[in-house]
Amino acid sequence: MRSKAFTKYKPLLEQIRKGCNENGTFAFNGIDETECPVDYGNAANKAASKIDSTMDSLGPLNWTPGLVIATQTATNIITASGIDPSSEAYTNKEKIYNISQLDKFGNTGQVTTGILFYGDNTDEITVARMLIDDFDQEATSALLNTAVTQVGVSATNTSKSWGQVGTVILDASFETKEPYKSCKMPVIPTIPGGGKATPCKDTNNDGVCGASNLALPLGLTVAAIMVALY
Repeated sequence: MRSKAFTKYKPLLEQIRKGCNENGTFAFNGIDETECPVDYGNAANKAASKIDSTMDSLGPLNWTPGLVIATQTATNIITASGIDPSSEAYTNKEKIYNISQLDKFGNTGQVTTGILFYGDNTDEITVARMLIDDFDQEATSALLNTAVTQVGVSATNTSKSWGQVGTVILDASFETKEPYKSCKMPVIPTIPGGGKATPCKDTNNDGVCGASNLALPLGLTVAAIMVALY
């Protein structure tokens, strides 16, 4: 998204707008048409309007160990709680921060933003819906901000009807605390899937967090979401 916000994601948002406004449905998972949430076409249009022709080179987002561990913490707690992720329990970033125990893992910057995502979506539509579902526009502002360069992403599958559930935390100047600094994340992990989001572990002492704990079942991996965010 950061490298093709205008040429790829603006048209995708406009497709969602058209499908939801004209038919009331859209193939969010790339296969099956499902009912759009209320007023989703207009929300997609609002998100698309934030993207202009200058936004195809916003710069990469880099794995940041403390943010990754914080998102893993939040994802595990949210899925274990049994609370519907669309509920008011998770509608603002302060609640995501508290759940993620972000302060434990590092010092936040001035543009720290938390995002919750869920559902049966393709990786690209997962990112598009981060923009659409952004009621206070903080996530949109962060995702389209060239100053934001750091990211943590975690997700897992649930046995309920929510599909994949995950969290993203973005920042521009997050400082990971010791001892979490020693756990270095690959820029884009490329492992095939399986497993639950769990705390970051350097299992073979090579300075890289074990990639297996960053994967999702059902084929949608954190790596795929990271590629979509790029």
